[in-house]
Amino acid sequence: MTRVANRLFSTMAAVVMFAQVSVCQSAKPMKTLENEQLIVGVQSTDGEKAHKAVSEVFARGDSMIPALLALKGNKRPFAGASWLVRPTAGQLIFPSGKNDEAGRGVSVEVAALYLITAIYQNNLQFAQSPYLTDLAVAPDKRRAMNSEALIERAWQSTEEWAALLKAEGIEQLRREKRAPLDGSRVAFW
Repeated sequence: MTRVANRLFSTMAAVVMFAQVSVCQSAKPMKTLENEQLIVGVQSTDGEKAHKAVSEVFARGDSMIPALLALKGNKRPFAGASWLVRPTAGQLIFPSGKNDEAGRGVSVEVAALYLITAIYQNNLQFAQSPYLTDLAVAPDKRRAMNSEALIERAWQSTEEWAALLKAEGIEQLRREKRAPLDGSRVAFW
């Protein structure tokens, strides 16, 4: 019985070690790519590729913000959205294309806004989800929704913030607690 138990233990250890290596390999950063190639990766329809690109964009920090700003207006679905949520957060909703689901998906431009804010916060999981909410609405009436109006307000504030970033640098903005969405009355859920 001891021999069987040892063999079983060795097999289980090998499986655990393989799983750990697989997880580490799947999260390897894409360090050899240029910034522009990473932005293409963020737009990928392959969820794993988008995830890897997001991880590397975040790791490179504020140097990626100008490239992320260029994603404004990109309405294509973001394939890596499930990687931007906390493990304890609810499920993401992927739209079927019906009009009644407007604002329920995560587009590439919303992912870019999320990443810019994450870089400022120095925390990729600073929010429960990559959905915007309207802070001008009473707290009990707020909803997680990426509506065109909220996205536009978020971009206007983020572009104004980016000009400050260029002039003052991210560390100064962090010290002064001036975040990308501060002027928008919009926040991530």
